[in-house]
Amino acid sequence: MKYFYLSIILILITGFSEARQVATIDGTIIDSVKRAIAGASITIHNLSNQVIYKTVSDGTGKFSIKGEIGKSYLSVNHIGYIPYRISLTDTTGFLNIVLMSTSQQLKEVIISSSRPFLQQEPDKLLVNVDGNPKAGINAVDVLKKIPGVLINRDDITVEGKPIMVLIDGKPTRLSGNSLITLLESSPSTDIGQIEVIYNPSAKYDAAGAGGIINIKTIKRIKPGYDASINFTLGHGWKYPSANGSAGLNYKKGKNNITLNYSRSGGKQYQELQTINKQQDLNQTLLDSSVYNTPYQSQNIRTGFERSLNTKESISALLTGNYSKREPGFTSIAKVGSFSNANDFDYSLSENPGSVVNKGLNLNLSYRYLIDTKKQQELNIDADAGLFEYHNESKNLITQLNNGLPISRNYIQEGKTTSQIYSLKADYTQKIKSGTLETGLKISDVGLENNFSSVMSSQGQPALDYGSNEFHYDETIIAVYGASRMVFGKFSLQLGLRAEQTFTSGISLTLESRVKNTYLNLFPNFSSGFKTGKHAFSLTYGRRIGRPSY
Repeated sequence: MKYFYLSIILILITGFSEARQVATIDGTIIDSVKRAIAGASITIHNLSNQVIYKTVSDGTGKFSIKGEIGKSYLSVNHIGYIPYRISLTDTTGFLNIVLMSTSQQLKEVIISSSRPFLQQEPDKLLVNVDGNPKAGINAVDVLKKIPGVLINRDDITVEGKPIMVLIDGKPTRLSGNSLITLLESSPSTDIGQIEVIYNPSAKYDAAGAGGIINIKTIKRIKPGYDASINFTLGHGWKYPSANGSAGLNYKKGKNNITLNYSRSGGKQYQELQTINKQQDLNQTLLDSSVYNTPYQSQNIRTGFERSLNTKESISALLTGNYSKREPGFTSIAKVGSFSNANDFDYSLSENPGSVVNKGLNLNLSYRYLIDTKKQQELNIDADAGLFEYHNESKNLITQLNNGLPISRNYIQEGKTTSQIYSLKADYTQKIKSGTLETGLKISDVGLENNFSSVMSSQGQPALDYGSNEFHYDETIIAVYGASRMVFGKFSLQLGLRAEQTFTSGISLTLESRVKNTYLNLFPNFSSGFKTGKHAFSLTYGRRIGRPSY
């Protein structure tokens, strides 16, 4: 039965192929002194101003792109030059395009249009930041302006569901306070666009109940460098907090280097006092609690990209994170009667703790633009990550009943180390009415969890309360096929993903082992219809819950 499902998937993957008969437009782009302009953006637009095809000029200024004669126009853009536009007709031949510098004709530059900040698509919401600081100071400020996105100190949700955050299509592998800190250190001037994908296509992993937020950064095209330094200082009810970051982007020849570092720290503080009176029991409960949590976090993200030629490029990305929180909680409870204000029993509870989260991940990527005219592209990514989570919590309770002190100590400590490896290949091709995507992914996860829980009381030996050492291994082999088509105002997306999973769990404490193997199919469907300023959509997707890494 498994092979039958896999056969269906392979048929779907290879069953979408269609060509459009259009003319090929070749040309070269130079400046006013006849120097070749590399990296210029060439786009073909239809009569509705929608981008149909796009490419960039090579190192000699040459380009080749498809376009419909009489039904489209060609546009050329490059930073520092006045945009160029020409309609495609039967007489359009080899194009020798000369771009004029903005410093030469600054008075003639007219901004004719700009993208809307929010752009609704059938399966996702596009947020066009375009490096505009008016969108907010950092990524968190921008996300807070997106409908349905809710951010607090420890979590990000979309429509009430947890989500996965990607940067340039690559997972951050962060969550909670560490993720918030990373986004706070990402200035909006470095962000080109944010995708909020409510119903992820078959291209993405099936794990998780929520959607995906993909932050696309602005890539430097011209040689040179740019640097940024950001520092924010805040003050809560009692203690200050600070967040600082520095970034560098350097491009020379075929090489591009990026480096980003951020650090934050502060202290969260809260005091609560409650009075609970129960008249039927003639009893009063007075509780005074103090929450005191110092925290610090560091993130580093450094990358290197090299263009091998006009079609191939390789890149390496190293990300690291370290965060530490020391949550402290102290509570004093008094229980007594209405009639006697001096008749109270006391309970003092102290809960010091420590939470440390650190990780290191390396991504190696290869990109191959197979055919510019057909917009065929192959991307191969390999990832290796090492992560560690350490949580220590103590609950020290002292009670005074009838003048006699009684103390009990509960101590829990957990440590989880994980190793995550993955290899994936994604293929994309333009077809007549849209795009075709297909690919495969192999991932392997190894977890080691050591949990200790003991309780001690005055004059009594420590008792074990559920300590356990557990190892978990998971291997997933996935293949997928997806296609997105547009027919005028109507759009349709279909996809199917298959994941073959092998799991093994071993409890060294209980001396038990559980192995499991299963195949799951995850269909995905979304359709949309646009009319004027309104858009309607219908989506369906199947997801699965997996252990948190």
